[in-house]
Amino acid sequence: AVAANPALPNLLDGLHFHTLCEQDSDALATTLDAVAQKFGDLLPRMQWLNFGGGHHITRPGYDIAMLERCITRAQQDWGVTVYLEPGEACALNAGFLLSRVLDVVQNGDTTIAILDASAACHMPDVIEMPYRPPLFAAAEPGEKPCTVRLAGPTCLAGDVIGDYGVDAVPNVGDLLVFG
Repeated sequence: AVAANPALPNLLDGLHFHTLCEQDSDALATTLDAVAQKFGDLLPRMQWLNFGGGHHITRPGYDIAMLERCITRAQQDWGVTVYLEPGEACALNAGFLLSRVLDVVQNGDTTIAILDASAACHMPDVIEMPYRPPLFAAAEPGEKPCTVRLAGPTCLAGDVIGDYGVDAVPNVGDLLVFG
């Protein structure tokens, strides 16, 4: 595009890439190498470079030193301000979600506990990604005497939080702790 319109870079004051999802900084270093190869001639003209999201910086074992080297490289090589979007990493495992059992129903062999929390409203990653939030004192289905499906109270057919192995089927009014 720049070859066809040499004035195009004058319209840019920064570049943004978003290629990571819960990854370590080695993936960022690989991405930064590719960005340098593709856009290295433009980067010195930019004011900022956004490294996007998906940086799992709070995960145990994350290589913070490599992240720092990537940031320093961009600042020194191209003179840009660097932005990060750590998103989930800032709040991951920062608290708990308490949910009360509203009803318990049986559908064939499946025991379903309807909660006052919803996958759709309170835990969208459950629906958007393959994610099942940890439930205090629970296990994988079949690993404890009972298996219960936890579901939200909405009309959405997919408002299912997940199946959990538990010691006993929860009762209406019981509090469950996610986190």
